[in-house]
Amino acid sequence: MFTSSFIPEATAEQADWFNELQRVSTSPETASRIQTMTSNVDVLDRLPLVTVPTLVFHALNERQVPFEQGRQLTALIPIYWD
Repeated sequence: MFTSSFIPEATAEQADWFNELQRVSTSPETASRIQTMTSNVDVLDRLPLVTVPTLVFHALNERQVPFEQGRQLTALIPIYWD
């Protein structure tokens, strides 16, 4: 389920690879702490303060954060032209 939220159209081989990557890269306790910490981060009020060139990437079919939510977040970053 976790893998399909990041790679919804993964083949069985790709899903197995991603699952194994998650398993060997951190402990369940650390993964849980990271999930808890990152799910509580709110930077919306800080985005208008960005004063450097910024490039935002967001996967179209990634299910953790909807694409439209990424667009809304990006729209809060000011555009600066040199």
